[in-house]
Amino acid sequence: VRSWLGGNGLWHRNVDVAEPLALLVRGSWPRLRESFLVMEDVAAAGERFDLRTLRLWGEGVPDRASGRAKRRLASRFGSFVGSLHARGIYHGDLKAVNVFLRPKHGRESFCLVDYDRVAFGAGPVGLRRRAKNLAQLAASLGEWFTRADRLRFYRSYAAKVEGAWEERREAARLVAEACARKIVVRRRPIE
Repeated sequence: VRSWLGGNGLWHRNVDVAEPLALLVRGSWPRLRESFLVMEDVAAAGERFDLRTLRLWGEGVPDRASGRAKRRLASRFGSFVGSLHARGIYHGDLKAVNVFLRPKHGRESFCLVDYDRVAFGAGPVGLRRRAKNLAQLAASLGEWFTRADRLRFYRSYAAKVEGAWEERREAARLVAEACARKIVVRRRPIE
């Protein structure tokens, strides 16, 4: 049921998501035994963010055109995540495996899946939760997403979230501490 609420909440806030189509529930309130969410198949038209970045840039140094595309993608992704946080949207499992790239309205769009732990706030997401999301992303993107890419991501992210650039050192410390407790992707994505 949480997934249904989270997915519809994102959809109504104009965030690209795997659209929730149906909720099937066994049992009656308040004793729901199990529930199943049927959602749009984004994998049919899109590609997981971590697999896209690995496929394009996982082997060696990218050429000029590919490098420009990588820089644009890192910047766009930072803006996307920053706009979520600026609007008070927190995704409890914001890993690269839960973000797809797919064509929508004539351009590539970031699409969220696995939204059972989404929370909506009245104001921007606080530093601790933002750092948790940033650590989830940092740990789930491999070495092919370089330090320069991560800085480019953060600059675009901070342009959307008020005060994020001023808090960058504290955010970096919190992300590093969280990543020290996580299994960090090196060469191949973790499912």
